[in-house]
Amino acid sequence: MEKDFLGRDEAACRDQPGRPQTYLKWHAIDDAAPWLSKAFVDENFAFNGKRLTGRRRAKPRGSACVSLVDGSIGEDLGRAYVGDAYPPRQGPDRGAGRGDQPRL
Repeated sequence: MEKDFLGRDEAACRDQPGRPQTYLKWHAIDDAAPWLSKAFVDENFAFNGKRLTGRRRAKPRGSACVSLVDGSIGEDLGRAYVGDAYPPRQGPDRGAGRGDQPRL
């Protein structure tokens, strides 16, 4: 089914003026640039960093990688930590002390 969708999408783009394929390819490369080789990272910074935002230098590669990973798995890692560190309460005292359930 996905193959059919992509085929129809490609056919629709081919018939449009203005070359939407170029637009879509640019966005695919721009989105993937942080994960690709140094040459892609450098070109991405030259355009998005220097030209658009005026930054003088890019983050060090290690710092950028940590930011990317944190942005990708940060929320899931936090949920896993909270699930392990704070197991759900059992018994009649469950929910006591929480703001949404007053203690009687």
